[in-house]
Amino acid sequence: MTEAERLFKDVCKRVDEYKSKFIKQFIPTNPKVGPDEYELEVKAFCLLSHAALEEFFEKIALTVMSHSIESWKKGKLSDTAIMLVGRYSLKYDIPEGDEINEIRVYDHVRSMLEETKRRFSRDVHMNHGASPRYLRALLVPVGIDFMPDVKSLNSLIQLSQQRGRYAHKGFVRSSISPEDALACVEDCLAFAMEIRNRANQKLEV
Repeated sequence: MTEAERLFKDVCKRVDEYKSKFIKQFIPTNPKVGPDEYELEVKAFCLLSHAALEEFFEKIALTVMSHSIESWKKGKLSDTAIMLVGRYSLKYDIPEGDEINEIRVYDHVRSMLEETKRRFSRDVHMNHGASPRYLRALLVPVGIDFMPDVKSLNSLIQLSQQRGRYAHKGFVRSSISPEDALACVEDCLAFAMEIRNRANQKLEV
């Protein structure tokens, strides 16, 4: 099992636990059960599911980054390494003096990749969500296409919006039902599976 497979399995397990604990009892919808009875549970499900998905995408990005650097050390250059160096516009300097301690090309590249790893790791740990703009910044630099279909895109946006409303705006009335919340999260998991597959392709290089 690859690390990407393990991470995906873990996020699915966590979401399933949140579903069982918070909203399973409200599905299918009972017309006699109103938002007052399930609102807090839906909030908890959305917040925790968003956090689990966010962690999945972050760890996928770090895993692919680390793999690309280790592969380069073994003589295999990937588009991930190129994208990472390009992300930070890193470059090397060639000394102009006649009598200097010469630097090997290998060491120039190693230095750039080490700096790339430091900067990207910092950016990942400063990430603040799983909305499209944050996921794009996580995935594109490691050479993973961020190409969600309309359904996945809308669900990623909706889940992030729900998370933002619940986490940062105090008590707000929920306009999302348990069934809608579950459908939204399942769409996001389907997209996460696509990212797992793309990550696996990178990890084979």
